[in-house]
Amino acid sequence: MISPFERQVLRRLLKIAAAHAHETRPNPPAVAAVITNDTEITIARHHGPGTSHAEVAALAAAGPKAKGATLIVTLEPCTHWGANPPCTKAIIASGIRRVIFPIADPNPLVSAHPATTQLIEAGIEVESGILQREAAIANAEFLTHVSLNRPYITAKVAASLDGKTALSTGESKYISGKIALRFVHQLRSRCDAIMVGIGTVLADDPQLDIRTEVQSPLPFRKIILDTHARTPLTSRLFSNTSKENIVIVVSNTAPHARVSALSEIATVLAIPSPSLRHQWAMILPQLHQLGIYRILLEGGTAVMSNAIDSGIVDQLIVIHSPILIGGDSPFSVYSGSGATRLSTAPALFHPTYQRAGRDMITNGYLNDPLTLIRSSIHS
Repeated sequence: MISPFERQVLRRLLKIAAAHAHETRPNPPAVAAVITNDTEITIARHHGPGTSHAEVAALAAAGPKAKGATLIVTLEPCTHWGANPPCTKAIIASGIRRVIFPIADPNPLVSAHPATTQLIEAGIEVESGILQREAAIANAEFLTHVSLNRPYITAKVAASLDGKTALSTGESKYISGKIALRFVHQLRSRCDAIMVGIGTVLADDPQLDIRTEVQSPLPFRKIILDTHARTPLTSRLFSNTSKENIVIVVSNTAPHARVSALSEIATVLAIPSPSLRHQWAMILPQLHQLGIYRILLEGGTAVMSNAIDSGIVDQLIVIHSPILIGGDSPFSVYSGSGATRLSTAPALFHPTYQRAGRDMITNGYLNDPLTLIRSSIHS
């Protein structure tokens, strides 16, 4: 059984890993590790492609002190060759006595040859299944794109206290305050792409860029759901970006001339039907194949409700501002098909709440990350 100190260390490591998750793209989220003998000896984390994995970095920093010590790490150690050799080889060679990790790595290359089996065969004690909830949340994006072969989707909505996202005229700039707007751009910088519907493009002519001191380490994509190919060729979203970084989803029923014109300045993905509700199973794998693993959905009411009802929204973030819009505005956080019973209404898993200046941010999961965990309890 792990000690209270070890549990505390693992909780701290998960917070570190979650805070730096976006820095390791396109690799899995940042993994953090500690070598300990009842008191912390050394701590390390993965810094991205081409750098040592957290376990190897921690072992190197600990040196001979690693012999007989405990390794605590936020994800099952890797067992396969990639840009780096298997971490299990370094762990076994170091003389580590005991390894603790919360959840198994869903990567098929690891699950086919589990670290637990290799470590136990080498005489190393293994304990896992600790703080699974925290670990699942910290690794939710990675668990989704590896297990489901589709991007992880975070939906963000800014609304008034009465749930309106715009006035009846369509005006929505800016419901949120400056601090919340900075938070939104930080969200964008942690994703591979932003996705909106054609309604947002036509109404607001947005740039869909990142305006924050925290810049994305990889090219930032813009995804437009435009089944009838109505995106204006002069839209601001085309400024300061390349054709490869704009993806427009059209349907086969869209006017050929419009699709051809858009193909000159954007990557066009075609789907059979203009009805998105039945096309997500085709759209998301195609985006995944383009290397898009994390999407921030900022679409309007129609796109947001469609995505939620289709079950593809993994995480939902609602920014409520202390204003009341009222009236007959049709714009709301969620219209959807409507719940017939409160017990069946969509509800957030693991919700959290934080202040952002005058605004309140609710953050939770419509798809529980815990359901993606592969059983790996050995304690």
